[in-house]
Amino acid sequence: MKDDPPGPINSPWLVGAIARLGRYGVDSIAMSSRVGALLVGALAILLRGGSDGQRISLGTVLDRIVDMGPQAFGLTLRFGISIGLVIGILLESWLGWGDLLDFAIGKTTVLMVEQVAPLFVAIMVAAHSGGALAADLGIMVATHEIDALRSLGLSPERLLVAPSILGALVAVPLLTLTMIFCIILTLALYLNLAGLGSIALIITLALSAMEPSTLGTALAKAALFGPMIAAIAAAQGLVVQPTTRLVGNGVSSATVTMISSILLSNALLTLVF
Repeated sequence: MKDDPPGPINSPWLVGAIARLGRYGVDSIAMSSRVGALLVGALAILLRGGSDGQRISLGTVLDRIVDMGPQAFGLTLRFGISIGLVIGILLESWLGWGDLLDFAIGKTTVLMVEQVAPLFVAIMVAAHSGGALAADLGIMVATHEIDALRSLGLSPERLLVAPSILGALVAVPLLTLTMIFCIILTLALYLNLAGLGSIALIITLALSAMEPSTLGTALAKAALFGPMIAAIAAAQGLVVQPTTRLVGNGVSSATVTMISSILLSNALLTLVF
């Protein structure tokens, strides 16, 4: 008597797919737990010091702000100019239908401030500074520097992770402000060259549309994205296998995770607020 052919439930492909999905879910939960623990730990260290009783060094935090801020300033300007030119080209085409300058600048400014600037800055910082942080920590794991710190009774979380989280909390909102005004200035210059209004008029219209709540939403998003980027990068960097090849894989995984988390968080915040 011949055995019945395996049904869809017993298909090796389906079983393997379910197993991979389960592992992905478990890994995602574990990563979320590590990220949350690092964020809470950074706040606790800021308030009462680390396991060695020492608080976070202000100088170390300033160094992290410099790493994520001024070093990314040129990238922010280039990104802002590119976005401003794209928006300007689109508006020039749209405004050819009629005299809608006030309406178009107002709506564009709100969208740009609340959505475009914080989202693109966060993605840029994730790819630039977040990847670098994950690589630095991964190399320290591979060369057993993290183990050496712990053997000396020092906390890598206090010395390395918490300053990066606090630095990102300051640097990302500052970069977001920089990009906002870079986009507005580029947009004003382009529309002026296109003969659609003076630079002063366009900047005035944009600033008048930028209400405190609009700017506050952008800075609140940036203040959320910054620490989240640093925490995800640190969580991934601290758990890579101690080989240089796997450090590269860990950095790639951290970058994808950071960008995916930023996009998902932005979508959820948009739905809620």
